Amino acid sequence: MPIIMQGNVFGTPKPLSLSAKNRFIAFIDILGMKAWVNQDDPVQICQQIHYCLSEILKQAPNGEINGEKIGPLFGWFLFSDCLFLYTPDGSWASLHVLVSTSRMIVQRALSIGIPMRGAVALGKMVVDKNNSLIVGQPLVEAYEAESQKGYRGMGVQITSKTVTTITGMLESAEVPKAFSHEYTTALFRERDTILSPDFIWFEDTLLINHWSAEYTAGVSLEPHISERIDKFTNDFNKRGLPISTKILAQSRDLLRFVNENSSIVVVSFSHEGYFDSMQSELFRINEIGID
Repeated sequence: MPIIMQGNVFGTPKPLSLSAKNRFIAFIDILGMKAWVNQDDPVQICQQIHYCLSEILKQAPNGEINGEKIGPLFGWFLFSDCLFLYTPDGSWASLHVLVSTSRMIVQRALSIGIPMRGAVALGKMVVDKNNSLIVGQPLVEAYEAESQKGYRGMGVQITSKTVTTITGMLESAEVPKAFSHEYTTALFRERDTILSPDFIWFEDTLLINHWSAEYTAGVSLEPHISERIDKFTNDFNKRGLPISTKILAQSRDLLRFVNENSSIVVVSFSHEGYFDSMQSELFRINEIGID
């Protein structure tokens, strides 16, 4: 006799206690997954993904300030080759946490030959990790931006709609001191700042600046730039997969752009009130929680 039968499966479930919150969400996809599963054993693939992500997802959400533990400051879902990160709210502190974490993940993955691409969106989301539910228009927006529109190389972009929303945030309220040098009108609206420690404007797309020092020459001169691009190409191809040449070419173009413009990077710096503001904002989103 089967254990699962129609009679004991059907019933009336208890309603869930759900609410939609304004959040940032990042949808990040492993490039070349179809070719990867056709080439390698699934156990080996899972081990590599685990090696790439486990410690970051375990440690990055949590921290300590003046001896007081905080976190998690973001939540996550991992399904096959898709990673979803979400924040407590839609504030500057949440954006800071999501950008920092996304950058760390993309850097780590590339270093072991797993290039990633994704997008960040902002809006009303329902998230219930206990019941594996994550629903909202921003998720669709991030997915479409990653898979269909604009820049097609590796990296994580901010959707155009989210850039517009952030611009509105800049105009409607003062940015906390901790983020006032990074999140500026010159970056989001006027686009005068094309390169900063956190962001890059490239081909009319705002991307998270995930390039670590090993890929940037520090001087905008050949042959230093070509050496860094060659290193990136070797890391990109470590798995030996037939990933689209267009993806690689556009990623190389982005890296060349970053190197050629490295001398005009606008560097964020600590200023009066920076640390107090940062602590205050992180404690605030910690109180909200990720549920």
